[in-house]
Order: sequence, then C-alpha cells, then structure tokens
Amino acid sequence: MKQKLPLALCLLLQAAALDAADDLDAADDVVTKEKVDRLVAQLVSPNLAPTPRGSGVKYPPGYDKTAQKKVSEAFSQLRKLGSPAFPYLFDHFDDRRYALTEDEGTVMSNWTVGRLCYDLVALQLRPDKSFGRGDGNPPKREPRPNYLRHIKLSDPKSAKNWWDAHSELTLREMQIEALEWVLAEEEKQPEKYDAVERATVRRRLTTLRESDQPLPPGSSWAK
Repeated sequence: MKQKLPLALCLLLQAAALDAADDLDAADDVVTKEKVDRLVAQLVSPNLAPTPRGSGVKYPPGYDKTAQKKVSEAFSQLRKLGSPAFPYLFDHFDDRRYALTEDEGTVMSNWTVGRLCYDLVALQLRPDKSFGRGDGNPPKREPRPNYLRHIKLSDPKSAKNWWDAHSELTLREMQIEALEWVLAEEEKQPEKYDAVERATVRRRLTTLRESDQPLPPGSSWAK
C-alpha cells in the first residue's frame, strides 16, 4: 500500500504533534480499544463520496463541507494518542467507508477510513521522506528504502506481528529502528544512494538519538 497524505492532513498531524509534545507516547492504560474505535467511527463522513476529476471535484447534491470538520477533529485526536493506538488502528485498515476528499499533491483523491488509519500509523512510524536528497526533481530520484513495505504494514496480520515484537518500545525507539534499517539498506546500494543522501539519513538518525522526543510525522510525498 503506497499512500500519499494531503497537505491539510499533514499540517494537522504536525499541529497535533506540537500540542502533544509532552505526551506523544501516552500511557497504555489511557488508550483503549473502545476509545480508538469510537474516534475511528467519527472518521466516517456523513456525506456521499464525491467524484475527483484531476485537480477538481464534482460534489454530489447536498454535500456538507462543514460536516467534514468532525472528520478532521477525530483524525487529530487519534494522532494525539500516539503509538499505543497502533494495534487498534490495524483493525480498521480494511474499512472502505468514505472519510474525506483532499489534494494529494497533483490530483484530488478520496480517502477511506482505512486509508486514514494506515496513514496515522505510517506517518508517525516513518519520519523520513520518501524521496532521497540529490539533484533533479524529487519524484524522479531513487526512492528511499521503504521500511513500511519491509514490515508489511499494509497487511493487518503482519502489522500485528510487528507490534507484538515492538509494543514495549516508545515511538522514538521505533523511529530509530526504522531509520537504522533505511540507512543500512542504502549503504548496501551506494550506486543508488550517494554520499549526500546517506549523510542526510545519518544526520536525521543522530538528531533522533540525541533527542528525548520522536520526530514529527513524515509525509510520503513531501520533498
């Protein structure tokens, strides 16, 4: 599953990260399945899904854009729960109900509830960007090794197996492992990932190791 997060949601993620800077890894006894399920239910839009048309959208009659605010609010609250919410979000990856419509970089696209739940995990767990450093247009560069694909995050069963082996780690520690894997993979392929790119990942990893907080959520499409 290769997903892109709309700019509006990326900004929302970052704002939530600042709001919860002192409590990104909330205690497990605070985050319950019932709490996550209740918030996920609020990701379901009361509107019918519109029809994206390139950079535009054809909305069905009666589409209430104001009602979409509740979807964004639920997304923000789920983000603030941090990594303890991950195992409960896995259960919703296959939820095909319509959530929202946003610009994902070049075109408008509909997001399902399941896609949002995946993004909530993916963009916290993978704080690096998809495109490596170097010359030329970022989308045309060699994409960074994908840790999420490596652990098969898009498969709920594989995601749960990964969680079983990592549930005792903080989000920061999970991110460190992810970046260590990315760097190791790049160092195996110097013909694809030059010294500038590897140094960029190494600096980001050093910053994370020296900090007592996880990095803010990444974006799968941002430069």
